[in-house]
Amino acid sequence: MPIIEKSGGKKRLMPVAVANKTLFFFVLLTIFFVPLLPSSYYHLAYSILFTIIFASGIVLVSNNKNIIMAFAILAIVMVWISNAVDLEAFKGVSKVINIVIFIFIVSDLVKQVSLAKKVTPKVILESVNGYLLIGMVFSLLVALLMSINPESFNFNKLHSATTPASFAFDQYIYFAFVTLTTTGYGDVVPLTPIARSLSTMISLTGQLYIAVVIALLVGKYISQKGNHTIN
Repeated sequence: MPIIEKSGGKKRLMPVAVANKTLFFFVLLTIFFVPLLPSSYYHLAYSILFTIIFASGIVLVSNNKNIIMAFAILAIVMVWISNAVDLEAFKGVSKVINIVIFIFIVSDLVKQVSLAKKVTPKVILESVNGYLLIGMVFSLLVALLMSINPESFNFNKLHSATTPASFAFDQYIYFAFVTLTTTGYGDVVPLTPIARSLSTMISLTGQLYIAVVIALLVGKYISQKGNHTIN
């Protein structure tokens, strides 16, 4: 029996707190667990995890829920079809839809964090989920760029006979998060102007997100403490 939660006059099929934790857990699984599996299971694992992530994201959004739900359902369908049908054009369309739905969810999470009056565990988890989903967005952008021009990065030189290019999304996630955190080990290198621009955008976005969100949270926390002291 589904759990119904009312929020702002709206009904949700899952409590926001549960959706937040579910999203966090399964994004971490996508980032850390899938690369440990045999490459033959990658497509299935990503399809299942992306489905759960989209479902959790629908619960978290506060505005334009019907639009986002439509995009999420389309994204889920495209993920599973692209898993079954080996067509590059279809996979490209699937990546674009996935990027759009992730951007919707991230934008709404950032908005909720900025509008929150108090710093609570829910707000902190929302800010963390926003950061992780930004990394997923850039992973998909790298994947999309590689499908358009396989020479954009030197991933091809890193593939072995047991890890072909078609199962390289774990490497795209790795590159996106390493760049997002400005760690930059240098094992993956952008080779084209567009790839370099994307890499620069990833690193700047990571730094700006942390700076802005931490500033917001610290400001709200100080204001919150000040109000408690006055009272």
